[in-house]
Amino acid sequence: MLVTVVHNPGAGYAKAAEDELLDELRRAGYEPVYVSLREAGWRSALAGPVEFVVAAGGDGTVKRVALELAGRDVPVAVVPMGTANNIARTLGVSGSVREQIAWWGRRRIRLLDLGRVSGAGRSDRFLESFGLGAFARAIERLKSREDEAKERFDDAREQLRRDVAVFEEIVAQQPTRRWRMEADGRDFSGDYVLVELMNVRGIGPGLRSRPARIRGTGGWTS
Repeated sequence: MLVTVVHNPGAGYAKAAEDELLDELRRAGYEPVYVSLREAGWRSALAGPVEFVVAAGGDGTVKRVALELAGRDVPVAVVPMGTANNIARTLGVSGSVREQIAWWGRRRIRLLDLGRVSGAGRSDRFLESFGLGAFARAIERLKSREDEAKERFDDAREQLRRDVAVFEEIVAQQPTRRWRMEADGRDFSGDYVLVELMNVRGIGPGLRSRPARIRGTGGWTS
């Protein structure tokens, strides 16, 4: 079976390199066509007929592949190689690369809705979450800090602890703000420290919220 592999070689703290991933796919009887997410033409590899796609990387990699294939009847297998891997955890993906590949032929295809958010004259789709307030500020601060200081960590747990500490600090300082929101015809307007629309169980550094299900979406809001 021909499989298109979209891989992010710089994702997280993955132990599985490109060669290992491709070797395991061939060992299982697949014919992999490799595309690096760092190459400008990765989207063109998905534009034509594709039978099966593997998204190997973190949540960002999975999101970009899923948005690119949205609306097409193409199954996507997630091989988590990021730091938090929130999407993979929601889907129950775990184990070594070899173990994951072995399960593909025995598992049923699961559907995961994409969200759509509209406001300020524009509309965007999202996978994982869309947020406003404290969490969005935390992401902005962490990205700025990493860009400026080039922070690097020895393992994912160390980075996740740092991310959680930054988030807790910002939440403690963030004032509430009035937000006017509607989801699936239901009014959620109110005063919030943060707003997160989610279709996975965790966001950012594996943070989980107490779910308040929005009827008909299969998603969560915190």
